[in-house]
Amino acid sequence: MTQAESRLEAALLKLYDLHAAGLLRFARACTHEPGAAEEAVQQVFLDLLAEWRRGVQVARTGEWLYRGIRHYFVVTGQHAEEQEQAESAWQRERADAPAPDLEAPVRQREVRRKLLRISSPREYEILLLRTEGFSYGEIACILEIHPGTVASTLSRALRKVKQEFRRDFG
Repeated sequence: MTQAESRLEAALLKLYDLHAAGLLRFARACTHEPGAAEEAVQQVFLDLLAEWRRGVQVARTGEWLYRGIRHYFVVTGQHAEEQEQAESAWQRERADAPAPDLEAPVRQREVRRKLLRISSPREYEILLLRTEGFSYGEIACILEIHPGTVASTLSRALRKVKQEFRRDFG
């Protein structure tokens, strides 16, 4: 292995450690199939490595990786939008994780269920990315939409969330 290849590998591993968990959560939300989500994450890192080997400088690699995940599901047709599938996938994921607060999973499941019920697939996707810490501009770049669309969609989704929780909790 050459020194350049070693540097590429080290850089890729660093990015993987930094972004893999968030990418996997995003991919699972897109597909609701754990195997397909893991495959998408692996593929997006392979695609990045291929770009680097061709000498392409990728700006904002975090955005590029998330956009790659989304593109993977759009291209392969695995982007599932059925809210019931999302809920069952989320429940399977939560069942595997230990929760020290025994009430937390119940509360989280209820919040996720409400979000799935009241938001459109686009609103839900933007909410997921926002909770990952992405800015409006970064979300717009990932989803290939205008930042104003991100802002208005997020505003609409949050308005729906507020109305729903006011209805439930007064």
